[in-house]
Amino acid sequence: MPSRSHYDVLQLESRSATPDEIKRAFRRLSMEHHPDKNGNSDESKRAFQEINEAYDVLSDPAKRNNYDFEQQMGIGGHGIGGHGIGGHGIRMHHMGPMMGQMHSMGPMMGHMGPMMGQMHTGNPLDMLFAAMHNAQAQAHQAHQAHQAHQAHMSNGFMESMFGTGMGPKIIIHNFTNVPDAAPDSEAADQAYDTNVVMSISLTEAYAGCNQRPVTICYDDEAFMKQTETVLINLPAGVANGHTIRIPGKGNVASGGGRRGALTIEINVAEHPVFRREGDSDLVIDHRVSLKEALCGFTFELAHLNGRTYKFNCKPGSVTSVNETKVMPGLGFNDGGALKIRFSVDLPTSLTQEQIDALSAIL
Repeated sequence: MPSRSHYDVLQLESRSATPDEIKRAFRRLSMEHHPDKNGNSDESKRAFQEINEAYDVLSDPAKRNNYDFEQQMGIGGHGIGGHGIGGHGIRMHHMGPMMGQMHSMGPMMGHMGPMMGQMHTGNPLDMLFAAMHNAQAQAHQAHQAHQAHQAHMSNGFMESMFGTGMGPKIIIHNFTNVPDAAPDSEAADQAYDTNVVMSISLTEAYAGCNQRPVTICYDDEAFMKQTETVLINLPAGVANGHTIRIPGKGNVASGGGRRGALTIEINVAEHPVFRREGDSDLVIDHRVSLKEALCGFTFELAHLNGRTYKFNCKPGSVTSVNETKVMPGLGFNDGGALKIRFSVDLPTSLTQEQIDALSAIL
């Protein structure tokens, strides 16, 4: 009995099914036959593998076109051999252009001499298509072996950078020179990328974070949600909106295999006292009364570095409206400064006595 076609496996009524219809059928059947939901039975494992194989072919336009062609030609089945030529399959006058193209494949067919010599019985066209199919299968196997080698090298690279244990230790500066994905796989992998926002305080951005846990959510090969925790190390001075791209931590590609990339965006929360200005400076606003502006004042400030500083404006030193005092060395980093911007609360009205007193001394 011939094996079921990929369309039958995914229970598709039409061979002209759209990509969305194929994806919906795959999701429904993969969830229904997932081994975890069926006691890890051998039958569910076989069905799940068959569903993934069918989706791997039908979800790829090039693989699907090749598969449909093979189905039409009857390669490995009953199209050309028993019922094709002269029956209800291929008619010889349709083969002219195709045979012309096959003639141009002389060098490739020359390499198939030993294989063709072994297939000395049966229909010549059947042997020819079988040889072409075998050559294509060998090329596909070579491509898969290359991908497996690249994945192995990538895994070794990731382990050497991240380590093992409860989660990878991701350090920002390790990712500044991570090589891009190969051109033939980058576009495909991007379809499986995922993003997460990591919120930190301004104090954490100032001092840096050590092994800060971040929970990520991704889709496995059956489109089921999975969670994973990664540990993030951030250097002191990380900026709001900074992004980290981590290969191999995104969604799993259809049919298994490589995972897309994870992009972490850093969101620095607002601080009730400090705000960052540029790359290096910190700014605070401080309000004083008219009396303090004229007669001097003292106030204390708890800095992001954990120390408390006492600032004095001595009597006789008048503080102007919107005046800014600059304190070098107390900024967001060693090269920055702390800027204190003063505002003066002016009275909305004065009594006659106050007017007379001010007029006498000013």
